[in-house]
Amino acid sequence: MSAIKLLSLSVLFASFTVFAQQNQAKSFSLSEKIKVQPNATAFVSGETLYYKMYCLDSRNQASQLSKMGYVALVGRDKKPVFIQKLFLENGSAAGDFFVPTSIASGNYKLVGYTNWRIGKPETLFSTDIVIVNPFSSESDKVENGAFTLKARSASGAISTSKTKFATREKIEILTKLQQKGNYSLTVRKVDSLSLLADFPSGFNTANYITNKTSALPELRGETVSGKIVDKSGNSAADQIVSLAFPGKNFASKIAKTDKSGNFRFTIENPYFNKESLLQVAGENRQDFTIKLDDVKTPDFSSLDFPAYTVSAWAKKSVEARSVSNQIENAYYKHHRDSVLAFPDYDVFYAKSGTVYKLDNYTRFPTLTETLTEVLEESYYEKKGDNYAIVLREHIIGYDSTGESGVFVDGIWLSNLNEIFEYPTKNIDRITTIPGYYYVGPMGFNGLVSIQTKDGNYDLKAKGTHILRDAISRPAAPKRHFLADYSSASSSRIPDYRYQLAWIPKLASEASISFFASDVKGTFEAILEGISEDGTAVYEVATFEVN
Repeated sequence: MSAIKLLSLSVLFASFTVFAQQNQAKSFSLSEKIKVQPNATAFVSGETLYYKMYCLDSRNQASQLSKMGYVALVGRDKKPVFIQKLFLENGSAAGDFFVPTSIASGNYKLVGYTNWRIGKPETLFSTDIVIVNPFSSESDKVENGAFTLKARSASGAISTSKTKFATREKIEILTKLQQKGNYSLTVRKVDSLSLLADFPSGFNTANYITNKTSALPELRGETVSGKIVDKSGNSAADQIVSLAFPGKNFASKIAKTDKSGNFRFTIENPYFNKESLLQVAGENRQDFTIKLDDVKTPDFSSLDFPAYTVSAWAKKSVEARSVSNQIENAYYKHHRDSVLAFPDYDVFYAKSGTVYKLDNYTRFPTLTETLTEVLEESYYEKKGDNYAIVLREHIIGYDSTGESGVFVDGIWLSNLNEIFEYPTKNIDRITTIPGYYYVGPMGFNGLVSIQTKDGNYDLKAKGTHILRDAISRPAAPKRHFLADYSSASSSRIPDYRYQLAWIPKLASEASISFFASDVKGTFEAILEGISEDGTAVYEVATFEVN
């Protein structure tokens, strides 16, 4: 009887598991909605375009398909002015772009997409952006026309402490949203130039399953891919390639090329530092060349651009903004945004091994002496002109064979000669991990991780088999400038900011305070985003600075 009960419970559990898996499969959406919300839609050279990208599923929840997003500014020639890579957190990310004088006046498109959406160019999200370059002849194209402010309503979910403020007076904005969610706030002066292009509204959506011509979604993280070729340009199969984002907080990966010479890495965590290093390993590594794949882009040919004109009533706004921008850029260091500290992640070998912090031991001038006198389980060998490091195994009766894998600030050294010439006074610590250890397809007789004091080890090897800093990095999160005139320390510095606040991550119930600049006029505070239940939110409050 007990056997029958056990069998029945097993069948019931199996049925429940299948049912749960089916329900989970049904709730997983293959649809993505993309929206890019800029801080404004019209810019003059010298201003900064801020934006926030949303990537949602069919229920307006954070998409589970894509960890990476891309934002491009596309000109009338259907070519991108810039493409920025974003690491999506909870279905969104923010970035910015300084508009230089090298960009001509005209209508542009701000486009958002993911790898999953590249195969459907007709479903691209885009919004119109107008750029006026007062230093180019295009800015003289004007038309006569009437200027009328567009009426916008607000439900009271966002409000200011009062409706009129003096220059450099403290401004407090209150938000009272019914639900938590993913929101942003932009506070900016409204002028006639602001009305040349409408703010985007709504989300673009597409339901489809990937096919042979569609790119795979970056489901686990950032994808870095490329190809290895030999001196004749032929594909190099079965070649070992390593990738490192070096530093104190480093990432290391090793892969092997397929039969067509292609390699691919997936970076699960966001590494925002600009430094990267790709290299081919092996005895004849100098005979190979790395060709990195370009960032994938959609077909922009279907984008439709309206004719570019700046009406006569907007020309004064262009002149006023241009003067303000020149003053602001002269005092840039006082009003600049700051990059947030990069997050720390566990290294690939986690917390295993023995850590030797060299300041706790007698310092020796060479690595050979340090290995002999300090690191108990290691020794070095020299075969001909080449060095090797070997870790002893603690298991009695086990005879370790083969060389250990040596990483310096995350960079794998397939040839150790240069590290034996490196001054040990610059080394902070050495971690040793005995036992056979796999990193990707490579197996090592233990690992040795050397970390320098500054985390900036510079690989001496050169050649086409090495690519330095060639991988485009995701936009780094920033703390955006908010003026504070509660003290008189900045009273003598001119402040001609049109953008008083840009907060890409805003709490649902928050009190935000900042100070007005020296610019007078009408300002708008626009709160936008998605609530927890998937409701789109767009709220506006206006105030005057006199």
